[in-house]
Amino acid sequence: MSGIGLMLLGSSGGVGQQAFTTAGTFTWVVPTGVTSCSVVCVGGGAGGSSGSTGVAGGGGALAYVNNISLTPGESMTVVVGSGGSRGVWNTTSYGQNGSASTFSRSATVLVQANGGNGQLSGSTAGGTVGVGTGGSGGQGLYGGGGAGGYSGNGGNGSGTSGGNGSAGSGGGAGGAADSQDQYIALQQTYSPPNSGPFGSTYQYLVIRCGTGSGGGVGILGSGSNGAAGVSGVRSGGGGGGGSSGSNGSTSTTSGVSDGGAYGGGGATRYEQYFVYEDNTGSEVGVDNYLSVGTNGASGAVRIIFPATGAVTRSFPSTNTGNL
Repeated sequence: MSGIGLMLLGSSGGVGQQAFTTAGTFTWVVPTGVTSCSVVCVGGGAGGSSGSTGVAGGGGALAYVNNISLTPGESMTVVVGSGGSRGVWNTTSYGQNGSASTFSRSATVLVQANGGNGQLSGSTAGGTVGVGTGGSGGQGLYGGGGAGGYSGNGGNGSGTSGGNGSAGSGGGAGGAADSQDQYIALQQTYSPPNSGPFGSTYQYLVIRCGTGSGGGVGILGSGSNGAAGVSGVRSGGGGGGGSSGSNGSTSTTSGVSDGGAYGGGGATRYEQYFVYEDNTGSEVGVDNYLSVGTNGASGAVRIIFPATGAVTRSFPSTNTGNL
């Protein structure tokens, strides 16, 4: 995403917007004739931790401020928070925190939405509103937390194994549920006089899609609340995106899925391992255990601005679309 702001003219005339959706630091130069703007920031979601006791990441917060005074030609600093990276395959390791998204003049922060938190045990906190109005991210536990909303908090991930997530509030993203899907594929049959590991007769590959990630939140203004993720359904395990944000999703047999854009918290406990059974069907051993969390989604910053005498534009919902 370019760091130079452009005046984008629409049917209303004299109005524009600039969205920054890639993690990093940018400069926005105030266009000619623009003397004020409104800004929304979404912090990055945290990554889910890895390991059999890992927990999912918290969602990023949403914050907005209206009618920020500007001088045409001045340079403003935009920081888009990154999503936290997941824990490392087959280790017990933290999912990393998401980072804050900000809009600043020199050293003065004018809008700030903090990123979600990751850790190894207990629930993970969602990001908070640093400067502005909005909502905190939802907390993660068995599922990822949803991003914050325009007038309420993101939904929490499920608090119990096998439980549903909670819906977002005020346009926030829905928290993810714990998904109980399990896929078992017969890999090998051992024939006498030979046997497999642990003296086994059969080897099964087990892939368990443990949890869903948190839903994201959109940056075009307030809209519908994100729907709660539903347990036990692979396609429904992730939390719904609020205000046209992206849904979170669960891991699948082909890979792991990250938090929903923007600001959704990552999931945890995608598992893959081999189970060995004897000819009576009794389990005799397990090996090659792998576990990993998923990444949190990056944040975003969006600026909307009228030229002198143009229409009023302010969050959460006054002419906030792309005009």
